[in-house]
Amino acid sequence: EPEIALKRIAASALSDISKHSPELAQTVVDAGAIAHLAQMILNPDAKLKRQVLSALSQIAKHSVDLAEMVVEAEIFPVVLTCLKDKDEYVKKNACTLIREIAKHTPELSQLIVNAGGVAAVIDCIGSCKGNIRLPGIMMLGYVAAHSENLAMAVIISKWRGWPAPPSPATLTRLAPSGSFPSVGQRQRGWLRLELCTVAVA
Repeated sequence: EPEIALKRIAASALSDISKHSPELAQTVVDAGAIAHLAQMILNPDAKLKRQVLSALSQIAKHSVDLAEMVVEAEIFPVVLTCLKDKDEYVKKNACTLIREIAKHTPELSQLIVNAGGVAAVIDCIGSCKGNIRLPGIMMLGYVAAHSENLAMAVIISKWRGWPAPPSPATLTRLAPSGSFPSVGQRQRGWLRLELCTVAVA
């Protein structure tokens, strides 16, 4: 349809403008683009969704303020439905958007955790192959890097429906004496092992 084609081109143009600098991204935001883009997240056209998610990612990546503006458009939990899309590039771009939001602050990462975003991304990674999984794996790393609690949230989400992950006490018992300076580092080490397992699967 001509209207859909026009929307694809418009979203692509907004993405290309926003990617260069925070100032250009802010110009796009000031024009009211975020609200229009957010409304199209659930459009049935896969090619349009790819461009919409890309544009929102390019806006969110630059700063905390811009990422918060994207979040304030109430993209959660709506964007999580894109992680189950039949189109692999819709999945990839959705993971990229979540990654670009999560990387900025613990608070934004916690918001994603609370929305069920970590579990949804893990499920998405499991349903994809090859480089399509990379943004999702990076997103989990960004979330886990913020704090010990968020690292444990990622581990728990990874093991949802599986036997429980090792407790800090178990990790302490299994680790060689002095090889891990803190419980938090042990948890993050376990997480790195899990991410590597996902990446090579």
